[in-house]
Amino acid sequence: MGWDEWFDRFMEGQVSHGSWFDHVPKWWSRRNDSNVLFLLYEDMKRDLRKEIEKIAKFMGKSLSDDVLDEVTKRSTFEFMSNQRVSTDQLVLKRQKSMLRKGIIGDWKNYFTVEQNERFNREYKMRVGAKFDLEFYYSNEE
Repeated sequence: MGWDEWFDRFMEGQVSHGSWFDHVPKWWSRRNDSNVLFLLYEDMKRDLRKEIEKIAKFMGKSLSDDVLDEVTKRSTFEFMSNQRVSTDQLVLKRQKSMLRKGIIGDWKNYFTVEQNERFNREYKMRVGAKFDLEFYYSNEE
């Protein structure tokens, strides 16, 4: 399946996790629940160790600096892209990998102007003010 077909399916909610416009805002509204931890990929790219510390705290765990260093090292895009990922075989049989480039803002290399406008219209109509999550579109933001 090519990008354009996948994008259309995504916009129609015909992907494995259903509609992004239903799924993500629903969990965002529960972000302050004691049993929900909401992490952003962009935050992990900016300061992975800090986000791992958040996960450990959320789980009630105290990790030594050595363990934090090792978990951080093994959680990098670079490390994981060199590993055999079981989901490749189970979920993504038609793709080489579930990993792309591991950078913030790579969507710009995929979305056409029309697709970006379509997403923005749908976002504004279905999510709008209910979703106060700030998106980061590049490393500079």
